[in-house]
Amino acid sequence: RIMFVLGTYLQMTGFVDSLAADREGSPDVPRSELALQGYWPLTKALVDSVLDDHAAAGGAAEDLYFTGQSQGGMMAALASLYAEKSRGQRVETVTFSATGGACLSRALGWPTADGANLLDDVDPYVVHSQVTDYADVNDYWGNLDVDPGRTCYYGLSREREAFAQCGAIQGFTGPVLMAAFGSAPGIPGEVGDAFARCRYLTHFWSTYSSNLFNESLGYLYDNGTTDGGCLDGGVWGVPSAADPDDICPRGGLSAEMRRVTIVVCIIAVTIGAA
Repeated sequence: RIMFVLGTYLQMTGFVDSLAADREGSPDVPRSELALQGYWPLTKALVDSVLDDHAAAGGAAEDLYFTGQSQGGMMAALASLYAEKSRGQRVETVTFSATGGACLSRALGWPTADGANLLDDVDPYVVHSQVTDYADVNDYWGNLDVDPGRTCYYGLSREREAFAQCGAIQGFTGPVLMAAFGSAPGIPGEVGDAFARCRYLTHFWSTYSSNLFNESLGYLYDNGTTDGGCLDGGVWGVPSAADPDDICPRGGLSAEMRRVTIVVCIIAVTIGAA
């Protein structure tokens, strides 16, 4: 989730300054908004510009589409939700391996960033039927969050190499996998290698396109549905505002993430003292 915007982190790395400076001819967005919401204020300005230009040119609403892949898919979905809430305009949106958005928009992941959410701009508590995402059933990244619309799963064949590589990392928690992906000390290297191979086989645009659009594999049907079926909000469903089942993270570090962080720090200190 926090790969979308890293609020405080962006301030520390100077990303906000470079982002604010490198937008000649773009709308004036206060630096404070960039620090709190990353790309989102610029995304809104871009969406508004596209919608205004399209309307001024006499374009029909049904001729406009949003699309994207991975984090770009999440941005496209959120842009569609923004257009719907701010203008009452439903833009048909098709994404691939999108990293969700229904949970992320409620809390951007940094408890120290007061008010870091997108709730003034989007409604993540209902299913938005104009948004459809296509996700490989083995794609950890493409199923990182809850999609705000319909999710169509594909790739059920267990003869695929993806099932072997992705199956090797089943049972590991998200924090451990993220640490392994970053080659953190104390995490077996084979876990990170399997996670990287799983990502390549299911999430890269070259592999998902060759899988999804390969007619001989039979994953995508003529009516737009898939061999794994299409579900509103994916397998979890879009959580309500109360979220009684705790589908969405509530901010801060999970107990598992704290344990991983402590272990990594202990190992680093031990290595440094050796």
